Amino acid sequence: MYVPMALLICISYAGCSSGVAVSIICFAVSMSAATQCGYLCSFQELAPNYAGTLTGISNTVASIPGFLAPIITSAIIEGQPTIEQWNKIFMVASFIYFVTGTFNLLFMSSEVQPWNSWEQILEE
Repeated sequence: MYVPMALLICISYAGCSSGVAVSIICFAVSMSAATQCGYLCSFQELAPNYAGTLTGISNTVASIPGFLAPIITSAIIEGQPTIEQWNKIFMVASFIYFVTGTFNLLFMSSEVQPWNSWEQILEE
């Protein structure tokens, strides 16, 4: 997650060079897509009995940025799509990558959770 973050910061320094910016975006998206392998496997590791439910819940939450991003982008740009305004957008996206990646590193685990098995819950 930190590679796409760094690449979005690099876009801020690409200036008006559209070729460089498009290349950086393509590489950032491909690096972001590479993280999906781990994301999809983590639900099987956390709770094999509820992996489908967890996937559905997380995909529901993950769809929220899809409708919030255009609203936030238009609020930041304020009708003036300058390079400086777009740099702010890329910095906000980089910050989100940093916060979520750091949260994942600090607090996520791949151990099977106790609530995965009803037998363990009933024994307690």
